[in-house]
Amino acid sequence: MNVILFLVDALRADHLGCYGYGRNTSPFIDKLAKQGALFKNAVAAASFTMPSHKAILTSVYDDGGNLERLNPAIKTMPELLEEKGIATAAFISNAVTAKQSGLDKGFSFFDEGLGKMDTGRGEKGRTAGQAVDSALKWVEKNKKKDFFCFIQVVDTHGPYVPGEEFVEMFNDKLLEEQNQKILPLSSNDLGYKSIPQYQQIKGERKFGEYVARYDAAIRYVDSALQKLWKKLAEAGIERKTALILTSDHGEAMGEHDWFFCHGIDLYEESIKVPLLLILPGSAGCLIEEQVTHLDIAPSVLDLFGLKNGKQMQGISLLPLLEGKHGGQEHVFFEMHSDVQSKIVDTVVSGVRTNKWKYIETKNLKGEGNLGKSIARIAKGTRKFGFSIVKSTASKSVQLLPKMLKARSGAIERELYDLENDFGERKNLAKKEKGVVEELQEKLNEWRKKQKMLKENLGEFDKVIDAAGEMKERLRKLGYFS
Repeated sequence: MNVILFLVDALRADHLGCYGYGRNTSPFIDKLAKQGALFKNAVAAASFTMPSHKAILTSVYDDGGNLERLNPAIKTMPELLEEKGIATAAFISNAVTAKQSGLDKGFSFFDEGLGKMDTGRGEKGRTAGQAVDSALKWVEKNKKKDFFCFIQVVDTHGPYVPGEEFVEMFNDKLLEEQNQKILPLSSNDLGYKSIPQYQQIKGERKFGEYVARYDAAIRYVDSALQKLWKKLAEAGIERKTALILTSDHGEAMGEHDWFFCHGIDLYEESIKVPLLLILPGSAGCLIEEQVTHLDIAPSVLDLFGLKNGKQMQGISLLPLLEGKHGGQEHVFFEMHSDVQSKIVDTVVSGVRTNKWKYIETKNLKGEGNLGKSIARIAKGTRKFGFSIVKSTASKSVQLLPKMLKARSGAIERELYDLENDFGERKNLAKKEKGVVEELQEKLNEWRKKQKMLKENLGEFDKVIDAAGEMKERLRKLGYFS
């Protein structure tokens, strides 16, 4: 048995044809979806890259922001596979998940393809085609073994820079309609009612141009995945290879007034992700039950006939493919304020059922004075340089009021009826107090569980030491102005 986990950074499920999108962004992925399981309600563990990757590869909620490494006491799914003699490899294209992140644990081959894409922002690393080519070389050497191969591609992460031949595919009526919306250009990398600075294309302000480029990037990734599958077939190993396709988080496209960014909130556009599981010889099926990032690692282990690691919090998805009931009645997600971009130390947490979503913004640590906030910024300044002050000031303008409210001890509560208000526009927290109390209790129970796990794992230096080349890559990601 072989398993390939193909992760497309910042890919929204609803921009794929198999999830109902009108544009032809994903013809090959749509074809694969008819041969396997499509999970309609797959939910990310966070709307940041690093926390989501931790959850995917460990089945553990290891909280934090993008610059906080994996706790070394957490055993990864690749480690468990390697112990059983299964070959493991990762092909990484995002600087945040490079070796400094700790995500290389358990991979006998860890390939960082960074700085190979000429976008003006070298952090994007290689293209999907380059990542696939590198993976295929490794597969050729290891095709006689059982293997797990993780391929991460970032073409759908901003800035959207697909080849013009792909952009031209989406010169259509939708482009004309969407181009009627003109947006201002942001002075920072947040896209509140504006186009983020790092996304801007030669002063272009038309909304549709950016959506078309995002869709074109999906089409390019689709072609790279098709090439991968074709080569596996030519090598005669696709018949014993399972494919899992997913994303680490979504991407805002104007919902809640945020454009072309992520890591801002926990609304559906940020945490609903695609999830396809294609097994050799399987038939197509639609899975309605809720599942989460934490279910991916147990599913991979199950495919190899192995049991969950004792720290793992997810469940295998394979019984769902057999028509058995399962899934997660309640799924949890969280977003911590990043040390390098927010002026206050708050956390946004949520719990979701198929009908309800409850979101809570609060200060968990109870540090309610300004002096500790200033001390926190000073610590970050010493570690990352004075540029953090400029970055903090410019990026917190839109988020600060809500964060400061949480800092003062007040709790911001939101409740949405996903069946009747999928866009999460009507906050029912004050009206549906019984539902809020029930979901708040679930959230508190989950927090207690995570706190106990963290205490058992012990303390460690979690902040990635961004220096030299790593710091430059992160600067180009918008962490340092």
